[in-house]
Amino acid sequence: MVYTDNKFDKINLRFIFFGFILSQKISFIGQIYLLEIFSILYLILNFTTIKFNPLLKKLSLVLFFHLIVVIYSDYINQSSIDLFLKGFFSLPVFFATVLFLFNYFNNKYFIFINFLIGFLIGDNFINNFINNYNPFFFSNPIKWGGGLLILSLIFLYDEFNKNKISLKNSFIFAIILIVISLMSGARALPLTIFFAQILLILTFKTNLLEIFNSKKTFFLFSLIIFLSTIALGLLPGKINSVKYFTDINEKNISQNQGTFGVVVAARSEWIAIYHAFKDKPFFGHGSYPADKNYYYTSKIGEFLYDNNYIDIIPNYHTLFEMTLRSFTTRMEKQIPSHSFYGFHLICYGFLGSLFMIVLLYFITTTYLNHCRYLNFYFHFHFITFIYNFYFSPWGSFHRISVALFLVILILKSDLLSKSKNLKS
Repeated sequence: MVYTDNKFDKINLRFIFFGFILSQKISFIGQIYLLEIFSILYLILNFTTIKFNPLLKKLSLVLFFHLIVVIYSDYINQSSIDLFLKGFFSLPVFFATVLFLFNYFNNKYFIFINFLIGFLIGDNFINNFINNYNPFFFSNPIKWGGGLLILSLIFLYDEFNKNKISLKNSFIFAIILIVISLMSGARALPLTIFFAQILLILTFKTNLLEIFNSKKTFFLFSLIIFLSTIALGLLPGKINSVKYFTDINEKNISQNQGTFGVVVAARSEWIAIYHAFKDKPFFGHGSYPADKNYYYTSKIGEFLYDNNYIDIIPNYHTLFEMTLRSFTTRMEKQIPSHSFYGFHLICYGFLGSLFMIVLLYFITTTYLNHCRYLNFYFHFHFITFIYNFYFSPWGSFHRISVALFLVILILKSDLLSKSKNLKS
């Protein structure tokens, strides 16, 4: 039995609306959420009453060290004032969001779930259609955020409604969303769902077979998930006759043609990260460094060319054109990173990336300490965080999503600790 305060254990439209409103973005130096602005104002007005748990105390110390490194790095690299401010405030804004949410929703886990539901709905629909119209989302909503939204809402409600792990429900919804997301051309989402389901099975605290009526049912569900994940597009060249999976199949074939397969082709920015880190390993290149004369971008192109990846981008017939069009326009002529950790490694070197390492450590250890009692939502978003840590850009969306996940993980762990104390 998990400890709850019954007055919080119900749908609260006020906090759903609160989350919905704070999910909106504005442009200020960079993209910033209303939640982040609200968090900063809250901390200023309540400075003397702010509470830290042991984890947040340690993070605050590491953050202080990080800011010293940022100042020194931008000084020696002569970064412009606008880039310095953007880089300097990135992690403090993230930490302020975490502090506000922790203080405001402390001991109010189910209220926070209401807030999170509202935030997810507002962020996915309003930001994609009104504030920052996204044609990719409109043409393929499952691949570009809709699948993630549906999955999160289902299992947040499951957590909220029953306050227990629902293994059978997760099987059903996993099968449905794996098939739908593969049909939409997504690859990362169905894989993440699959591995989250595996984690749920491995960490489940009771006998799995007790959840189902028979061994036959259990193995049937397991087989369907496995076959849905493997057969529908993840093995290149095997299903090119299936209309819905043509795009994903072609992408797999092209990206697997090189020497090192899809790992390098899909996230070749790590080639630039390696060269940039090698040149300035301790304090980096400063906040949001420009790729002067496309030096590091060309390193990507050279590597792809030397290792038979030249055709991974259709209609790019020259090395220069491939390099210029595929990276410089997309990355705004910055040194390509496309990675939480890689970005901080480039900007501030090893010393300035320690905050991200510590963040990774705290999230991982907190998750592992309580994984036996966590539902599908936590397993899914833990895998997502690990993937994004290495392979996604550190922008406003991921800054806010990591903050939300860290807070719900802290609140859930506190709730479980109270439950154990009560049982004792």
